[in-house]
Amino acid sequence: MVYGVLSHQSKRKSKRHDQYPHPNPRMRLLDNAVTILAVLGPLATLPQAYNVWANHNVVGLSLMTWALYFMVNVPFLLYGVIHKERPIIISNTLWAMLNFSVAAGIVMFG
Repeated sequence: MVYGVLSHQSKRKSKRHDQYPHPNPRMRLLDNAVTILAVLGPLATLPQAYNVWANHNVVGLSLMTWALYFMVNVPFLLYGVIHKERPIIISNTLWAMLNFSVAAGIVMFG
């Protein structure tokens, strides 16, 4: 496992990164699709956050689960920032905000 991480880091440092957005139209389409999905994915949690905050309904929600979701987002967000990967930054910022919001609502209304 450690070798895999070190190998990846070594390859990232030695490679020239692709231009963003990519000059190839197909790759640019993929870049744009991933950026859109980075926003749409976390929006799936919006109804849950709304239900917690608008209706104060936390029945069946686990604080441990939502807190762990939030904690998992933090390293991924840092990874995205360090490597300047826009879709990872967008996605994990939104996931972290929503996951934290649901966890905070469980604490407040549970």
